[in-house]
Amino acid sequence: MALPSSGTISMNDIRVELGISTQAPFNIDTARKGGYVALNPYSPTTPPYNGTVSLASWYSYCQNCTTLYTHTIYLYFNSHGALEGWASSVDACNGGSTNSITLYSSDATLGVGSTLYELYGSVYYPFNLVSFGPGYWIYDYNQGLPWDMGNSTSNTITNSGTCYATWLISYGKADPNVYGCDSTGPFSTTVYSNNSSFIASTQFFTDSSLTSAFNGNSDWYVNSTFQSGTMIQIDSGGYNIDFFAC
Repeated sequence: MALPSSGTISMNDIRVELGISTQAPFNIDTARKGGYVALNPYSPTTPPYNGTVSLASWYSYCQNCTTLYTHTIYLYFNSHGALEGWASSVDACNGGSTNSITLYSSDATLGVGSTLYELYGSVYYPFNLVSFGPGYWIYDYNQGLPWDMGNSTSNTITNSGTCYATWLISYGKADPNVYGCDSTGPFSTTVYSNNSSFIASTQFFTDSSLTSAFNGNSDWYVNSTFQSGTMIQIDSGGYNIDFFAC
């Protein structure tokens, strides 16, 4: 239950709201700086971290108004050892998953409009990418998705990205050099890839979470917004191993 928005408020009211079972003496200056417990960044109001603090500074403060959820986020690790944002969603997807930080949000599942905080010591600060890095994209490990923070001062996700491209591939002739390319049959399937461009190392998967490799062992015809009119051969591990011009 939040503290009252007006009227009488006591030191003990604040202590109870913070969930501190006992504290003597109790100091509201220590409390407002997270000296006892970290303050809830999603409270309707919070006392100022610096400057004058009074009992009235705690009006409407709420320690448990909203649940805080943790999210594992990956960032770009620059040559100076600093973590920064990626320049694009593709870079975020392909940037690896070794440089992680824990961020906090009132949303159990992140999306456009979610706000993010980071915890330093016992104080939650709005997360933003104030740096000389290439951009403001981050990678959400929980969902396997990139998010755009928009600019260097925002702690709100402004845009979403994707880490896979959809491809439609159809079975071609057994020997395209003899029979040419056949884009119509007799088999076709939708596959997924983390590459939006068509390169020899592209791997195809049967699911958008990119966990189940597509097993080909045959010649296939690629038909997608990224590449069309090309015969490829996919091995049992889901990789393109040969290209055949059409």
